[in-house]
Order: sequence, then structure tokens, then C-alpha cells
Amino acid sequence: MRNTGRVDERLLLECPRGCESIWSAFAQLGRSRPRGLGVGGIAFAEIEAWQRLTGVRLSPWELDVLTEIDARVLAQAGKKERKA
Repeated sequence: MRNTGRVDERLLLECPRGCESIWSAFAQLGRSRPRGLGVGGIAFAEIEAWQRLTGVRLSPWELDVLTEIDARVLAQAGKKERKA
């Protein structure tokens, strides 16, 4: 919004019911994402540490969903970098 003056409609979409906890975990873990020359993925070590520190235990399917979200975010970030 700072750059364009308008809110991207995708930000207004609601998280599907039942996925709120996975989305919350992704958002929290995203803050530990490596930065530098580009955006890095969320490492399994970071997920393990997050689980230990928060007391939240992701099931295997939740971990699969979280890592798939991360992969798609990285793919989008890569597309934007290539266009720039």
C-alpha cells in the first residue's frame, strides 16, 4: 500500500476455516526467515526451535502444508525479483 496507495485484494481474503493455526505458524516463522541477497526458505531447524519454544507441535500434514506455503511464497518472490 505504501508504494501504490491501494490495498492488494489478496490481503483481504480470509484464511480457510481450520487453517488459521498453520497460517499463524507460517507468519511467526516467516519473521525468522534468512535475509540477505534474497529471501530464504524457513529452515527445518527454525521450525523445530519454534515448536520447542512455543510448545506447539505440528502434525506431519501441518508441516507439509507449512513448507508448501513457504515454497510458493519463495516462488512468487523469485518471480518478482526476476521482473525487477
